[in-house]
Amino acid sequence: MSTPILSFVHAIKNITQFTILLSCLFLLGCLDLSDADSNEEPSSNVYSDTKVEGQAVNSVIENGIVRSYQIAHSEEGSTTSTVPFGLPTRTDKNGHFSFNIPNDIEADSILIAITTDEATQMTCDIVSGCIIKDAEEKVAFGDTFLLDDSFEITAMIPTLDHGFTNIVTVNPLTHLASSRAQSQNLGPTIENINTNYRYIESLFGLNNRALQQLSPDLTKLDDQAEISQSAMKVAVLSNSFLALLNSPDWENISDIIHHAANRISISGTIAAANMGALPEVALDDLFYQANEIALSLLTRTDNLAKQNTLNKISLEVKASYELTTIVPEIIIAIEIVDHPASTEVDEGQTASFMVQAFGDDLSYQWRRNNTSISGANEATYKINKTSIENTGTYDVIVSNPLGSQVSLSALLT
Repeated sequence: MSTPILSFVHAIKNITQFTILLSCLFLLGCLDLSDADSNEEPSSNVYSDTKVEGQAVNSVIENGIVRSYQIAHSEEGSTTSTVPFGLPTRTDKNGHFSFNIPNDIEADSILIAITTDEATQMTCDIVSGCIIKDAEEKVAFGDTFLLDDSFEITAMIPTLDHGFTNIVTVNPLTHLASSRAQSQNLGPTIENINTNYRYIESLFGLNNRALQQLSPDLTKLDDQAEISQSAMKVAVLSNSFLALLNSPDWENISDIIHHAANRISISGTIAAANMGALPEVALDDLFYQANEIALSLLTRTDNLAKQNTLNKISLEVKASYELTTIVPEIIIAIEIVDHPASTEVDEGQTASFMVQAFGDDLSYQWRRNNTSISGANEATYKINKTSIENTGTYDVIVSNPLGSQVSLSALLT
């Protein structure tokens, strides 16, 4: 083939390939434009101007998964949806997060839950360091460690301010308030949410609405200009839950938070004193740790105003600790006099267990094979129609403000 003809063929091939390339790019561009348009619309049409800005800084939770749940109110009571609305977001390296409420969510109240995955970390804000299971050495103050996948912490916004930015803090104390509100007879009504937030504030010696304030990161005290005593005290008391991890009673921070939330959901309060019969998240231990935290933080700041604030908090939590030591003198301790008895029944028959205990303000939690049974919170536990799945070992934890006692085990066969 002659050179001119060969050149012409090459030119035609190049033009054809170039045309195909342009067509592909055009189609790809159309797809990109289409996607961009579809992404632009939801920002204005799907999400409202109602915004939530929050923090989980005591201790700082980095890369925590933030989900929001609608709380529906009716004359019969209030319930929290089991399905989150909107897309999940994550906390940043400082524990902060924000999101907008979708337009189709007509909520007066919401619950915010922070959970974890393999990327979620917590900052150790215990000056002496944090003992973490399976770690070769203590995690140093200001360093991070991975959270286990059962970790969850919550907070509630009782009344959303629509069209504006709503501020929320998520920490162990708000989790206790949320858990207690959920356990009330009518559920998390607006009144119950507010009442239970006030209850936790009173229980821990905090000012009214202290749990609605933003609290400081204790590892960066000198990076923050002014810190109110109320906000600092919330941070110190929230931090006291992590400090319990340095005792041999607990596997991880999740165990501590779950135990406290379960306790307050069942009995309505936290044990005043740790009597040592079972691992217990008790007020005396929390106040003791809070005092230690406040004193140790004096070495982490050169700011005289902040040192003065920490000294005041130390005096307050020390006084609270001393009050818890007199509780055993005015409340009757638990004494289990009749333990559950083993029983054998045919499949389909009724089986029941009973415990008799003396003491003030008793509450009960039945367990099967060391796992709590949901709703089994009376002195008697009954299974109406037994099946092979019900066989196992049963016991009951009896609790009051002094602590807990576990019954002897009974066998169901």
